[in-house]
Amino acid sequence: MKEVKEISEIDNIKNLYKLINNKDKFIKAISEEFDVEVNTIKTNWFAPSKYYIPKKYRVRERLIAIMQNWIRNQK
Repeated sequence: MKEVKEISEIDNIKNLYKLINNKDKFIKAISEEFDVEVNTIKTNWFAPSKYYIPKKYRVRERLIAIMQNWIRNQK
């Protein structure tokens, strides 16, 4: 039987982010959803070398759910 490797939340977010077509629109929506400045989202949350997304208040879990819905509904 094959062992299933669980993906980390950050790796999941990185993979989902690659699938988002209009990143500027997405970042603006995330900024409003979490009440965080757009620049903070761009330079910390989704910076290629960082991906510093807070664990506090289950932000990562909420973000993953939002990203999955965004991808499902994007055109």
